[in-house]
This record gives sequence, structure tokens and C-alpha cells, in this order.
Amino acid sequence: MREVLLDTSIAIASFKQDAAIRAQLTTVQMVISATVLGELYTGAYLATKTGQQLAYIAGIMWDSRLIDCDRATAERFGSIKADLQRRGHMIPVNDIWIAASALQYGIPLATRDAHFKNVTGLVVEEW
Repeated sequence: MREVLLDTSIAIASFKQDAAIRAQLTTVQMVISATVLGELYTGAYLATKTGQQLAYIAGIMWDSRLIDCDRATAERFGSIKADLQRRGHMIPVNDIWIAASALQYGIPLATRDAHFKNVTGLVVEEW
């Protein structure tokens, strides 16, 4: 089964019971970056139903491979951010970390955020 790195927008859509996203997820091996996991935990701790969201995170992580950030990720982050700044196409900082992880591991990124198309060399799947 092919791997796909999930952007936070996809994980949230799955949590909200989006049938199309849930169907897509059954066809891939889910990969979650530490950055996406951090964003999911932030949302859970800000939510009124924290317990429910923490249970969702535990469930999605049960079926996913977690990739961490390391020195190679940081170098890719710097390269991507510099390129985006030079071209005047900045995206949110956490999304640069997510893109750096996808590029580092050679995994396509599943997202609903069009701005990822500004990252040179990133394979983006719009779900």
C-alpha cells in the first residue's frame, strides 16, 4: 500500500466524518509528521470535547506511521522557506515543516490547502 503524508486539513476532515476523506484513507498507508501531530494536539486541548479529540488522535496514530523532525528536516525547511521568500510565495511556517517532511521522506502530501503547490518539488494530492 502506498504511503501518503496527511496534512492537518485531511486529519481534521476525517475527524469530522467526511465520507470522501475516510474512503481515501482506506486506500493508503497514513503517515503523520510530528508537526501535524502537534497541530492536532493543540486543537484537541483547545476544544470543548478534548477527550473525544484525544481519542481520535490515538485512533489515527494507531493506523499511522509517525515521522519525526531531525537535522535533515531542518535543512529542507530552511531551503524551502528561503525559496518561498525569494519568490514572494510564503506559506504558514508549520506548513513549511510539513512540506519539508514530505520532501525528506519522498512521500506525497494529501491536503486541502492549495498553497502547498508553491513548494518546489513537493508532490501534492488535493483531497
